[in-house]
Amino acid sequence: MKSTGSLCCIFILFLCVASASADDQQPSSEMRVEFIRVITPQENDGVVGKKPEIQVEFAGAVSRDSLLVLLDGTDITQLLDLAENGFRYKPFLVLPAGMHSLSISVSDAEGRQFQKNVSFTTRHSKTFDEVYTSNDASLIYETIMSNPDAFPQIPDSKAEGNLRSDTKIRKGQLESTFTTNLRYFDQNLPSPYIQKGITVANWLFTGSYTKDFMKFKADIGDVMVNETMYTVSNLARRGGVFGFHYDNVQLSAFSVKSEQVFGMRGGVGIEGTSDDHILGASGLVHFY
Repeated sequence: MKSTGSLCCIFILFLCVASASADDQQPSSEMRVEFIRVITPQENDGVVGKKPEIQVEFAGAVSRDSLLVLLDGTDITQLLDLAENGFRYKPFLVLPAGMHSLSISVSDAEGRQFQKNVSFTTRHSKTFDEVYTSNDASLIYETIMSNPDAFPQIPDSKAEGNLRSDTKIRKGQLESTFTTNLRYFDQNLPSPYIQKGITVANWLFTGSYTKDFMKFKADIGDVMVNETMYTVSNLARRGGVFGFHYDNVQLSAFSVKSEQVFGMRGGVGIEGTSDDHILGASGLVHFY
């Protein structure tokens, strides 16, 4: 009987200790509340859009002086649209497609520090992983209020403009870019060197396919050929440059016009014979 009573006491004591441990492990209601709540984008979200909106809410009052928000390592705190219990942010520039990180740190009214990190991905459209176009334009107009008769070769008015356009499309392993510069020129006197009106100063199309250890790339248009310092180097012509990489093997070839052409004259530049073209090919193997 004494032995049985001792066992009962030990068993009851074990239950009390286990119950106390279980109570200690139960989180308080304050701990269960997430102080920083990222409404959009959430962790591992895939967002379709060029300028995705970020929206965050706080569970209580915060010290705004302690707020620090980083997007891909860049401090955007001063650009936030602050509210009473959170903030919103809409990027001014197009956010590149791919993986992004959002880091938020803030202190509440009692000085306790809170931090939240969220990773998400973006793509510019449902069809393509990345698609965008960027255009920069400039225009300069000059006029002479009074032109002496001694300088009749100087034009009274002249206008010069330039439009640079960059377009990129990427889907999976395929990627293509197109770059061009449109030029506008006009003056009240004949111009022997520069064509008046709108002309295509230069253009370049680049296409590539990458998968594992293999990559194929083609440049067509106003290209730059760089082989070696003893063969062809810094040769700017209209034509095409092609490259193929696989592991430690590299092959390249080019076909460009012998004469320099501008704008849309001369076509693509690949067509023709060796009489009016510069042709070449090379191979390289890396031994590790």
